Amino acid sequence: MCAGFIRTRKSLNRSSDGWDRTPSRNRFSTRQLIVLYNSYLPNQLDSALLKQIVDKAAEIANKFNTFRGTIDGKEVTDNDIVEILQKETDSSKREKAWEASKMVGKALLR
Repeated sequence: MCAGFIRTRKSLNRSSDGWDRTPSRNRFSTRQLIVLYNSYLPNQLDSALLKQIVDKAAEIANKFNTFRGTIDGKEVTDNDIVEILQKETDSSKREKAWEASKMVGKALLR
């Protein structure tokens, strides 16, 4: 479902009107209406708050996707780290690669 659509109060009211005005034909229909109504509820946020949440999520995703760990002062890609972890036999190099893979956590805290 589109978050913009299920975020609207009018859509939420339309989904809840179904069980208020129409006698339920069976338990399955009632359950469908309840599931639909419950799927709308988490998105009933103030527009400004929803924008802040979306902006923060995009910022975090961008940091995560563009972060490069470092090994001995040299930036390395995720693929470089994976290759070292898979093929390197020197445990100290493997440890440095593993630590580089975990550096993103500190970067996300900033």
